[in-house]
Amino acid sequence: MSIAAFQKFLNQSGFPCGEADGIVGAKTLAAATRWAKSESSRLGYEWFAKNLIGVRFSVAFTDRFTDIGLSIDKGNVRAIVDFTTKPGKYIIGNPLTVGGIFGAGCMKEGQWIKSHYLYTAANKYGAPYFRQCSSIQVYRDGNKDNKLDKNVVQLAPSDYYFQIHPMGSGWSIGTWSYGCNGSPKSVWNNFIAQFLPNEYISYTIFEIDAQPE
Repeated sequence: MSIAAFQKFLNQSGFPCGEADGIVGAKTLAAATRWAKSESSRLGYEWFAKNLIGVRFSVAFTDRFTDIGLSIDKGNVRAIVDFTTKPGKYIIGNPLTVGGIFGAGCMKEGQWIKSHYLYTAANKYGAPYFRQCSSIQVYRDGNKDNKLDKNVVQLAPSDYYFQIHPMGSGWSIGTWSYGCNGSPKSVWNNFIAQFLPNEYISYTIFEIDAQPE
C-alpha cells in the first residue's frame, strides 16, 4: 500500500485527511493518529506516547513494501512510511526449520509489550535498529504459495531475532527480511528519530482486511 492509498483508506474509513496525494502533511498525520488510536481502542491495545506500529494491509508475499509503518511520538503519529510486516520472497521459497517447526516466520498481528529496544552499536544494517528482546508470536508458513497462512503459530524467544530494521536501498525486500519488519533504508532514520539508545517499544501490528476502492 502506498502513502496515497493509505490516505484513501483513511478518507474511506471516516478519518478525513484531505487529498490522497502521497504527501504526508499535518492533516494526514492527524487523521492517522485518530485512526490508530481508534484501532488500538477497538482491539484493546494500550496507546503509548512513543512506539512503532506496523499496519499489514496485505497477506500476499510480494517482496515489496506493501504495508504502512507509523512512528508515534508524544502520543501522535509523527511519521508514516512504506513498510513491510512480512518476510521477503527468498525465505518464502527457502523456508527453514526453527524450533522444530518448518516454515518462513512472519510476526503475528498483536501488541508485544517491551518487545524490542533500540540497538545503536555497529551492525550489519549500518543504522540503529530495534532488536527483539522478549518472546513474540509468529506464524510459520511453509507451503510456498506466496500468501500468509495462519495455521501454525510459534512463540519465538528473543534469540530468534525478529528485528525491526532498515532494508537495503531500494524497494525490493529480497534477503533483507527472514521475518523481520522494516522500511526502505532511505526513510528509516527519520522514521525512528525520536527514540533514544536502548529505549524500549511495545511493537504493535494491526492487520486490516481492507483495500481502498
